[in-house]
Amino acid sequence: MAQYLVDDLDGTAAQETILFELDGDRFRIDLSRENAAALRSVLSRYAKAGRYVRGYRRKSVREGGAAPAARQDNPVIRRWARENNLPVTDRGLIAHRILQLYEQAHPDAS
Repeated sequence: MAQYLVDDLDGTAAQETILFELDGDRFRIDLSRENAAALRSVLSRYAKAGRYVRGYRRKSVREGGAAPAARQDNPVIRRWARENNLPVTDRGLIAHRILQLYEQAHPDAS
């Protein structure tokens, strides 16, 4: 069975998934060719002015990084984030910062 992507901005057919990071939070977005080009156009100005970070990677759990939340916990975390006026998407990855705040507020949940 074929799997179709839906553009996360406008609901049309998406052709690609783009990964990007901002303020330590990693994002994944499905976009049409047109919306992907628009995103790249906006970000290119900042990327050209910025510095490339070679060898960058997040810390693994073994190195003291945060473990990803279990898939079944995502609805609970999203509800908690909304109740606390934190920006969270309806689907996809939950921002690392939100996961950290949830873990701090619920130390017994892990």
